[in-house]
Amino acid sequence: MKKSALILALSALLTLTSCRSFLFSPREVDTSSVSSPVKPEDPKEPETSKAYEDAEADIDPEEYYGEWGDISEQYSIGSSAKMLSEADAVRLFEVLGFDDTDIIAEYSADGEFTDPAVISGSASAKHPMYYALYTSASGVLWNISVVEDTVLADPVYVNLTQSVPVIYSPSEMFVGYDSGSNSFYHILPDNRNIVLVTEPELDRAMLDGITEEELRR
Repeated sequence: MKKSALILALSALLTLTSCRSFLFSPREVDTSSVSSPVKPEDPKEPETSKAYEDAEADIDPEEYYGEWGDISEQYSIGSSAKMLSEADAVRLFEVLGFDDTDIIAEYSADGEFTDPAVISGSASAKHPMYYALYTSASGVLWNISVVEDTVLADPVYVNLTQSVPVIYSPSEMFVGYDSGSNSFYHILPDNRNIVLVTEPELDRAMLDGITEEELRR
């Protein structure tokens, strides 16, 4: 099933006030009893109204991503030399300290939405993005995503309750993914509508040391 989605590796629950789209990995996860490591149960594609689908189909990716900063680069998945295989993604999450957390993929290299599935550490199949949920030692729920090869960490509940979301990454830019065109977008944030905190040593230990109070802006 083809689904036109704009993805910037943020939580499924974090929405734009203009109702134009979600910034999301398109799934709904019950986090009411989440623990560390998080293992989502039966992830499913959310039910979507026809009105929402029609509105989503009309989204201009450049206008959408332009709200977060300057688009420095845009190219098709086929032109990417950095997109990770499942095995590469598992190794990256292990290096980051998330070796006991399920890693999920939802999109094929062709831009097709598939049933969310836990990836394999030995598979060569590639996906535009991967994600895992993790509750830190300080009690913060994080959505850890890898888009192309860029790691982003989204404190889910915190960003739901403040007007300007904050995202952590080792990179100084966001990488977005548009499944409609099956393309990656590189965005240099202007820190007006979203704040990117660059952390070169981003890993499990670093996230464990961040409290909810530190994240409030």
